[in-house]
Amino acid sequence: ADGKVFYQFPFIPDEWKHDWLMSFIMRDDQVKTSTDGTLYLTNIHQIYENRLEDEDEDLGPVGNLLGAKPKKDGQASWLTSILERIMKHDNLLIINDEAHHVHDEELSWYKSIELLHENLKSKGKAGLSLLFDLTATPKDQNGTFFPWIITDYPLAQAIEDRIVKTPLIVHQTDKSSPDNKHISNAFNAYQEWIQIALNRYREHQEAYGKLGQKPVLFIMCEDTKQADQVAEGISKIAGFNKKDQVLTIHTNKDGSLSTDAKKLEVVREQARLIDEPKSPVKVVVSVLMLREGWDVKNVSIILGLRPFTSKANILPEQSVGRGLRLMRNLGPDYTQIVEIIGTDKFEEFVKELEKEGVGIGVTKNPPKPGRLILPLKTRSEYNFEIPELTPSFTRKMTGLDKFDVKILQQLIELDESDKVRNIKVSLIHGTTEKKVGTKQVTIEDDDFVSSQELLSSLTNKIIREGKFNANFNLIYKIVKSYIKDICFGKTVDLDSLTVRSNIAKANVSDAITIYLSRKLGEFTKVTTEMTMKNYPISLIELEGFYWKRDIAEARRTVFNYTPVYNNLEKDFAIFLENAADINKFAALAETYTKFCITYLNKKGSQSLYYPDFVAEQQLDNGKKINWIIETKGYEDENVPLKDSESENWCKKATEFTEETWKFLKVPDLSFRRIKPKTYKDLLSGLKNIENEKLML
Repeated sequence: ADGKVFYQFPFIPDEWKHDWLMSFIMRDDQVKTSTDGTLYLTNIHQIYENRLEDEDEDLGPVGNLLGAKPKKDGQASWLTSILERIMKHDNLLIINDEAHHVHDEELSWYKSIELLHENLKSKGKAGLSLLFDLTATPKDQNGTFFPWIITDYPLAQAIEDRIVKTPLIVHQTDKSSPDNKHISNAFNAYQEWIQIALNRYREHQEAYGKLGQKPVLFIMCEDTKQADQVAEGISKIAGFNKKDQVLTIHTNKDGSLSTDAKKLEVVREQARLIDEPKSPVKVVVSVLMLREGWDVKNVSIILGLRPFTSKANILPEQSVGRGLRLMRNLGPDYTQIVEIIGTDKFEEFVKELEKEGVGIGVTKNPPKPGRLILPLKTRSEYNFEIPELTPSFTRKMTGLDKFDVKILQQLIELDESDKVRNIKVSLIHGTTEKKVGTKQVTIEDDDFVSSQELLSSLTNKIIREGKFNANFNLIYKIVKSYIKDICFGKTVDLDSLTVRSNIAKANVSDAITIYLSRKLGEFTKVTTEMTMKNYPISLIELEGFYWKRDIAEARRTVFNYTPVYNNLEKDFAIFLENAADINKFAALAETYTKFCITYLNKKGSQSLYYPDFVAEQQLDNGKKINWIIETKGYEDENVPLKDSESENWCKKATEFTEETWKFLKVPDLSFRRIKPKTYKDLLSGLKNIENEKLML
């Protein structure tokens, strides 16, 4: 509760830090009355339950005259409720998480927001300064988007970016949904779907258990009666019949938890701890409409046992949303899947997500988690301890005001032809989507985007691409000065249509963005003294991981299988296995094996480079060399930057460890041409090819 996150991460601009004087109040903190700057991190119940207690308390005739009895607690003179404390402030900003629940006028949270707003107005203020909503589903229950959306990050994009799990329908029965009106026992009526889900859960439990993870099955029922029936039936099945292995969460019609006050905190605590290895909960049964935040990450299967008609007031995003959060410690390169199982009507309902651009796969054959890659204790002689070194540089933004644009060079020629004013547009028929003609359009000055907007857009792109946590105005001035006086080889009028049209071209704006990002990155790069951390990366101590790509089988490595990304890596792994002068080697599976080298990329931002292999070469004279190896097909502009930083890393690692470390890049075509039998052959062949290039 000390707000350290605001100081450890670049949330607050440097020029604002001296004004950032805040107190931080967590949910269970004792609250002292104050009107200083305060951030309250709480949940909605602590606000409106305080309000409801105040509204419902009957003080009686004497109490109404004299007021409530003072609290017996010795701290009562300075402790107040969260709501009372908040109402003493004259300036309030509210940030709502899971905000799609808030804007229901019947909800107590909505009424509490109104109360805070009206309280400020009663003080002569304008009301709330800002109400900031965060939600994965910015829609009302009719599926209509809220009109106050500022920016949208679609679910389809989040899936593509691997921010969330990928939903996949597992269809293993063609049985029709039972008629809800004739269901006397939901566990019996939905027996086939339940058994499919439980069988899938058992497989998940075995697979994820090897990684120290506990999967969770989430079941959605039509009502609380059916939820109880399903939970009771499952809790009698072996493997699910121990205490608290099946958790039932009931909700009221408004989505709030439905239980008595004594059990409420117990249920909340059980739900909060579901992901913990010690939690007994394997199955959660509910009617889905949970208004409280659901932060469970280990849901790997969702079973839908409700018709999901329009009367249900549920969105497709909400139906799968309970299982979308990523499990921890599986690595960013592992595509996590949440399996969707349910009735035909539930499957149809989930497929409506395709309208949002979310591709929903369907399979009868459940997906396999991949091959488990493990370091073997019996192969300890093949272990590597790779030193961990601090980066060779850091970035310092404070000197950007001293950046001299005169060191920059012209980038492009200004296109002054009439093409910037007169363009041809294609006319497309709205129904057939066929081209029906073209039209000449003349762009007028007032119709085109302003120079300020163009420069602002460029500045934001540069900040984003270069990952600069710098003052916008500083970079804006650099961008403006560069384009005005240098970019086009002469001084130009930024407000002229010709210049604006040039800047607006995608190829021009992209070139400017990349060039300035790189130059600003080089300027802010500050060389630092590399040091070695206390503990190396010991491959034999790593956790196991699942690998869905190809593998090579080898003996001279600490891992049971050698994970590879492509045929080149597979062939190279086989070469290392058979090379007589290689004592041992290991494939470095990026984030899974942890070893990486920090470098400054072509955009000027700090990136991590993950080499492909580490190997130990045995020389004829008895000495040994540790090699960091990169196999390479296509080479982009970042490759020389990675190579340079890798060479430097090896130099420093040799100094620190007194072992020899070297870096080698192996181009695909060169490897195929040389066809080496030993590592010595490979080095000799690469040197000959390099000499041939120098002679050309």
